[in-house]
Amino acid sequence: MHKVVLIDDEPSVLEGLRIFADWEKLGFVMAGVASDGASGLKLINDATPALVICDIRMPLINGLELFEKVACKSQPIPKFIMLSGYHDFYYAKKAMSLGALSYLTKPLDAEELQNELQNAAEVIDKEDASRKENLEYLRSAANQAFEEIMAGERSPKLSQKARFLFGKQEAVQIIQLNMRLSPDEEADRDLICESLCETLRIRDKCRVFENGRGNFLAMISPEEDGEAGAPEMDAIILEVKKAAPGCSKCFLLASEATDAGGDFTEAVFKCGRQLEEILAWCMMHPEKAVLDYKEFKNKRFSGEKAIGLIFSLPYERILSALKNGSRMEAMIALDAFFHVLGRNSSLGVNAVCLSRLADLIGRTAYACGIGASREVSRFACLVSSRHAALEECRDFAGSLCSLILDNRCKNSAKPVELLEIEIIEHIKGNCLKNLSLQSIAEAFSMSALIISKIVKKKTGKKYNDFINALRIENAAKLIAANPEMKMAEVGAASGYSDYVYFTVKFKELTGVSPSEYKRKYQL
Repeated sequence: MHKVVLIDDEPSVLEGLRIFADWEKLGFVMAGVASDGASGLKLINDATPALVICDIRMPLINGLELFEKVACKSQPIPKFIMLSGYHDFYYAKKAMSLGALSYLTKPLDAEELQNELQNAAEVIDKEDASRKENLEYLRSAANQAFEEIMAGERSPKLSQKARFLFGKQEAVQIIQLNMRLSPDEEADRDLICESLCETLRIRDKCRVFENGRGNFLAMISPEEDGEAGAPEMDAIILEVKKAAPGCSKCFLLASEATDAGGDFTEAVFKCGRQLEEILAWCMMHPEKAVLDYKEFKNKRFSGEKAIGLIFSLPYERILSALKNGSRMEAMIALDAFFHVLGRNSSLGVNAVCLSRLADLIGRTAYACGIGASREVSRFACLVSSRHAALEECRDFAGSLCSLILDNRCKNSAKPVELLEIEIIEHIKGNCLKNLSLQSIAEAFSMSALIISKIVKKKTGKKYNDFINALRIENAAKLIAANPEMKMAEVGAASGYSDYVYFTVKFKELTGVSPSEYKRKYQL
């Protein structure tokens, strides 16, 4: 549902707006009303609506001034429908030049208002779908850039890419959220990312991304986004538990704000290493769920041997072998890893080392577009078990690495044309489900961006447009074959959980509403 704000200094007009339109049916929910421009501006900033219906002549700040102020600050800018009792072409021209969807004169006509709201819903839905698809690409690119930086890669091109994705801030700080999920638990990733953006006041949403196995990173720009204080960090924990009720443990970690003026990639690398250190400390002290590096510097590990062992093991050799597709090197590095652990008597330190291995393997699989999250979660649960033997952990780690290597190699021998056909057929066969670009990328061990380009090449459509075309085609067939079905049931059976969005897309692609299409087959 899209949030809408109403602003007018005439109570009768506000009441008319409420009763003239079937807001819920059109896909809108009322976020608030205001009687002047100043209070309306505050309401828009607080509620972040998708649509604003606003009078032009109001006290304190008029509607056109309000529109200009909102356009300067809000991203994305809400859509505006302007109202006025004056039949003055100047107001209409000015409103449209600012980007208003439409201009309505008072007294309001119920049918005209209904039509304008229908048009607004269609525009907002289309832009939301495009924005979500673009954000998915940017987050995938952000994760890839971060992994390259943490792997030690350096180049002017990588630095430029990171600056573009993470912002040109003078200082960089990273907030990391680690979630401990059961193997069968699915978290609402989008909801978690949204809660991080909102709580940490991050405007560029690509600066919040998942890097595998329930780990989320937020690139903070202190001078732009404000402080990320303890109360806000605690609030994130609460929001995460709403998105993932089965989450048994969350760690929320913050690096120091690091000067990014000299070398931005080095600043990101330094923050990432700080997060790895404090995550290891938190795992040895599970009573602490929220920790920043400033506090951590005044603490110590349980002995110098522990910190030396945790960060000296051949993690990078294992990850490098996975990225290069070298099975032999991966198994040799795993044997070396477990040989060192077998000589250590501290079960707590061993558990931290194994958990770090599971985390890094999970992040590598995610960065390579390989769907191994359930297997990585099972490995994490195994290594956290008090009764798990090192031999059992070694066998599971070996099978997990083999799974990743097999997935990396499975498509390499196929002709490109055959692989493209398989991807399109996969989409056609699963389009009625909740099918995301990332899930397809995981299934074929490719990046989401490449999948999108293949869809465009083979169909001439963007990914979301292709999915909608397949779903509406299915809906049309259902209506023709089963005229007794309710339209809400047709929408749900065709992959649409939102009935309003279903009707909008159906009319957009067929030229008639689902009900009109149904009447065609009842004649």
